[in-house]
Amino acid sequence: MYGDLTHDELIAEISGLKASIHKIESARKVSADKNLYESDMFRILVENSLDYIAVTKFDIKLTIEYLSPSYQTILNYDIAKFIGESSFVLVHPEDKVDLFPKLRRNLVEKIKYIFSNRMREVFEKVEYRLKDNNGGWRYVDSIAFNYEDNLCFIGRDVTEYVKKQKELEKNKTRFQEAVKSLGSLVYEWDIASNDLNWTGDIDKALSYNVGEIERSLKAKIKLMHPEDKQRYLIAVDTFEASGEGISMEYRIKDKNGSYKYWVEKAEGILDIKGKPVKLVGVCTDITAYKKEEKALYQQIERLEKDNESMGGRELRIVELEKKIASLERDLEELNKKKT
Repeated sequence: MYGDLTHDELIAEISGLKASIHKIESARKVSADKNLYESDMFRILVENSLDYIAVTKFDIKLTIEYLSPSYQTILNYDIAKFIGESSFVLVHPEDKVDLFPKLRRNLVEKIKYIFSNRMREVFEKVEYRLKDNNGGWRYVDSIAFNYEDNLCFIGRDVTEYVKKQKELEKNKTRFQEAVKSLGSLVYEWDIASNDLNWTGDIDKALSYNVGEIERSLKAKIKLMHPEDKQRYLIAVDTFEASGEGISMEYRIKDKNGSYKYWVEKAEGILDIKGKPVKLVGVCTDITAYKKEEKALYQQIERLEKDNESMGGRELRIVELEKKIASLERDLEELNKKKT
């Protein structure tokens, strides 16, 4: 290869090769320094993160190879004693059963890696509970992903969030029971989506099957009495324009074609700019009261007619009494003339 080169050309070629080697060595040193820097950065990030970071061997036990300091900080364990143990030792019994089905795609890639030494990274969202050193359970929302012969987990502690969600569910249940005991229906109308969510059994209230009534404002207005629709539409337009609430009485048709009387009181929810975004209302069935009211009015009307009739009779009696008195006076005068 170099036989045709002159002495000077050969020296120049050797110098060039040395320069290339120097560049490669320099690049290798920079790369090594960079990897060291990245490794230190990774360590600092992991040690100061509250995220749960776990590296497990992808075997039947998911043997723990690494746990981040957050396990010790949050769970109050000496994490060193868990290295080499199964990951399931800390997982809630009910969640152990669910984990492997959720990691099915990761398992498929693991099998591929065994036979072909090739693996595609798969990310799966998994949720589970970890036992802390006080016997309590911490809720973890985690991402699991495979890397060569390992299965890694990066998770966030969501215990406080879960507690708040459960408390909200309890409050919602209590609210629904309170609404049910009052015999009222509560709705929330979202202007942007036009979704109308009911608290209370709207279908049963109007004699429909479960889910038969469409959850939208349009469907609600469609069931209203023709004479009441326009008033309600005006009230809705006013709310959308100014945020003013709704307070009105109207009739609404049930599945049998009969009309029920409802009274509605609703208030708006505004965004930070004061623009209406939701309408929350309470609808109370006052049909029974309206029937009683109608019966009372009818009774009053009958009494008034009877009173008028009785009044006519009284006047007739007074007139007759006056006539009798007049006749008696005439008779008395006649008797005087006779004598």
